[in-house]
Order: sequence, then structure tokens, then C-alpha cells
Amino acid sequence: FCPMPGITKEMIDWWFWWHPQADIRYRIWYPGEHFKIHYASKDKAYFNSPKQPPFKPNSQFPTEKIGNLKMPLRIDFVSAEEFGFSPAVLAENNVATAVCGHVGTFGGFISHTEMAHIFFQTNDGLFLVSRFWLGKRLKNPLIRRFLLNDETAFGMAFHCCVEYRNLAERLPVLYKSQTFFDE
Repeated sequence: FCPMPGITKEMIDWWFWWHPQADIRYRIWYPGEHFKIHYASKDKAYFNSPKQPPFKPNSQFPTEKIGNLKMPLRIDFVSAEEFGFSPAVLAENNVATAVCGHVGTFGGFISHTEMAHIFFQTNDGLFLVSRFWLGKRLKNPLIRRFLLNDETAFGMAFHCCVEYRNLAERLPVLYKSQTFFDE
């Protein structure tokens, strides 16, 4: 859970389009734990658009540290509806936006987790609730046993908590200054 006062849906949507365009943008989100990022070549037109386009499913390849492991990941971002959320139910529950994806390790070689970041509208901004279905996509029981343990779960929860508190603190300034960064 993460309160995000002063943050808007537009800021979150912009962030997930803007930050994969340069490693430094990804690193400022969580210095020392986020290293680099790129997106799939099939998504080049989406990320190279001079203005933020409407959301399009896309694949991003971040490298970050979770717990004690530096991990090259693949996250296939999909719409909340494609993920399985009803637009009507999201609207009824005051959800401003949802960021959903399928996560894999080693650049996507091992697909393992489903994730959803649900941003609820509040009087003064947003309130984030994140959910991870660790191992949901793992079919191999040996890999499941190796990757899924208390240390992995704690590392993921801690990482998510810190990165989104960082984002809540930094995003208003970054969003306000976006034309400066794009020059």
C-alpha cells in the first residue's frame, strides 16, 4: 500500500511511457537497485512518439536488483481489461488507472509472475495497491521451488514498496519538468 498525494492518473500513465526511453530515467526511480531498461523493437513507434500516445501493450526489459539478486527481466504490459479486470468494476471502485503485466526472468526466458498496480483515486491524489502472483506462470516444479521462497517474496514486496514511495516523491517534479528532459 502506498499513498501518493498530489499524483494523478495522467502522471502515472506518462511515467510508464516516458521512463523506458532512457536508462537514467529508470535509475532515478530507485538508485542503486534499478540499472537499465529498454523496450522491444516492435514498440519503437510507441515509445518514440513525440507526444505520449494512448496506452498500447508493450514489452520492457528492465534490469533491477530484487533482494540480493540483480535480475534481467521482461515485463509484458497489457491493458487492465486484457489482464482480466472489468472496466465497469474498476470505475465503480474509483480506480484511476491500473498497470498490469506478465513478468519473466532472464529477459523473459522464464515467465513466472503476474502483477497489477491498482491506483485508486483519493481526495488528494492516488493510493496504490500492488499485487503479485509470484510463480503463477511457472510450470516447472524445480524452477518454482528454486525461485519461490520467503526471501524472494520479501525482496519483491520491499522493492515495490520503496520504488513506489520514491515515485510518489519524485514524479510531480519530473512530470512538471518533462519538456526540460525532452530537449
